[in-house]
Amino acid sequence: MSMHSFVSRAPILRAFVGVVLLCALGACVAYRPEPRHSPERAITSVVPPSAPLSFEQALELLAARNPELRALRAHALGVNPRPNDAALHAQLELEDGHASQLTFGTDLLALFGVGARPAQAALARAVRSESLARHHERARELARELAVAYARTRELALLVTSVEPLDTEAYVKAGLATPPDLQESASTKAGWAAERTIVALERRRQGLVIAHLLGAGPEHVVTPVLPPAGWPPLPVAGAHGLLYARADLQRLAAAVEVADRDYRLAVARQIPNVGVSLGAVFDPTEPFQMLDVSLPLGASAEARAAEQRRRASALDLEAGVLAAQHDAAERRLELEEAETHVGFWQGWWEAKRALVKGARARAATDARDLTMALHLEGEEIEAARDLREARLALADARVEAAVASGWPGPLVASAAPTSCATQPGSIR
Repeated sequence: MSMHSFVSRAPILRAFVGVVLLCALGACVAYRPEPRHSPERAITSVVPPSAPLSFEQALELLAARNPELRALRAHALGVNPRPNDAALHAQLELEDGHASQLTFGTDLLALFGVGARPAQAALARAVRSESLARHHERARELARELAVAYARTRELALLVTSVEPLDTEAYVKAGLATPPDLQESASTKAGWAAERTIVALERRRQGLVIAHLLGAGPEHVVTPVLPPAGWPPLPVAGAHGLLYARADLQRLAAAVEVADRDYRLAVARQIPNVGVSLGAVFDPTEPFQMLDVSLPLGASAEARAAEQRRRASALDLEAGVLAAQHDAAERRLELEEAETHVGFWQGWWEAKRALVKGARARAATDARDLTMALHLEGEEIEAARDLREARLALADARVEAAVASGWPGPLVASAAPTSCATQPGSIR
């Protein structure tokens, strides 16, 4: 190639490249720097409200502020719902330093909505919907953790820990208290002090759990508004209700939709790819049209495999619905068991409390009953510990039973941002 030839064609090349760049850059997105890119920027938290929060208020803050949910929303919105749009390509041919042909081409079938590109776009939308379903599933898991914290706080508030141990000072002054009695009295006082501390620390821990779920740091403790008795409610839902209330089943339904779109794409890829190019020819003797056809050999095997993957996803959903029905029934049985335990230990503690009152009354008139009164106080502390553990187990069991029945599905859906409100079968 001579220098004269290159120079003579340089203006043509510059003009052609300029036109192509102007057409391409018109639809481009500019880079925007992210201020959180540095690791130090990740060390941040929100400040929760100082006023006590009801569960519904905390749930709204959870949906809006929890960093894990915000990340899942960003991942879901990061799925391009319109990939591989029909591309235009341009070609300029030069001969002896002169432009001989300018050609513009595109995928002919894509222009008419036929072939693999429409199926690819449908698959991308299904993948995005599946990502949103994962967001909903995690949101409901975090809502369950939030509900456990509220339920545990309520049960802890029902415990009676302001019990004054028997005062043995008068017996010591009168010389009626033996060394074992003094040891028993000290142990009783230490036991009640430890029980009050444990309950207070557990309530504070639940406040930290709520703060964490709301995106606040450990220096903040959220005070919850105690929910009413019988909370959370236990919805009655059959298989159809569970399908649209439980997030794990919604995710499986979204996976079925993705598998179906993938199957459609595999079927569409069996169609030969047809490309057409039209150009302005500067030499009348040269053809100005070109047709390109590619045959997808072996694509039928991939289509048959995709059909089986769709069938497997449908069977996974079928198994999930059946497992969800049994899970809801088993959780209700576990709740009944926990309620039975609480009823037993509540009665046991009340019985011990009554025995302690009777022994104290007798010890007030007969010092020989002091040892028995102190011994019964030790048993009362053990009954209080067992009751505390039973009430915490009841809180967990009631939340698990409600979640297994589909709660708090509607609450989470209403608290979630509108960009993430999707249900199985809503993909278009």
